Amino acid sequence: MSNLSIAQAYMVCAANEKGKISSFDTEGQVCLAAAGLMELRGEGCIDFDGKEVRATAPLPEGRAYLRPLYELIAEHSPVKLGKIVETYYAYPSRLNPLVDAVGQSLCEVGAIECVREGKLGGRNGYIPTHAAVRGEIDALRAELLGGGEVSEKSAALTVLLKRAKCFKRYFSEFDRKEIKRRMRELADSPNGQMVREMAEHIDDLLMVAAACFLLLN
Repeated sequence: MSNLSIAQAYMVCAANEKGKISSFDTEGQVCLAAAGLMELRGEGCIDFDGKEVRATAPLPEGRAYLRPLYELIAEHSPVKLGKIVETYYAYPSRLNPLVDAVGQSLCEVGAIECVREGKLGGRNGYIPTHAAVRGEIDALRAELLGGGEVSEKSAALTVLLKRAKCFKRYFSEFDRKEIKRRMRELADSPNGQMVREMAEHIDDLLMVAAACFLLLN
């Protein structure tokens, strides 16, 4: 796999043709937050206790682009997963700092082009380079369909892209059936157990988002 992290790779693969994860794309937004949670947990910065998450260690310098999400957790620690979704869904502008931070980190390594969008050019858009997208998808394809070991990053990115409804963009029906079989094989491995648990958290987050939609509309 590339040197991009889970959240960075997700943003590269999930951004639309305008270079953003739309505020109308509930699954895409939730999965960006979920990708950040996966990384923070992997770094030992947070831990889950049922449907709550708490800060357990300072944010490493190398994960500075996750500071908006980390500070939301640390400020209210322990915080319910649902509270994170409510914060981002009820007030979409609060997701912008996380999108900008991850986007800028990708601009620094040449994986994304930053553009101004909107009628007045008031927002940043992040358009992934073709090379960055192809690099992530080719590496993901090689692990998922190559018969070798599937890394934690690949397993996590697969779940995130599926939940965000981006997976069909990159994989044929035949490939998806084979990948589904591989993921079942992975289920009992340590990586598989972690990803399965995170998938359950993503589903919980999506349920909260659906409830927010009903309350706000």
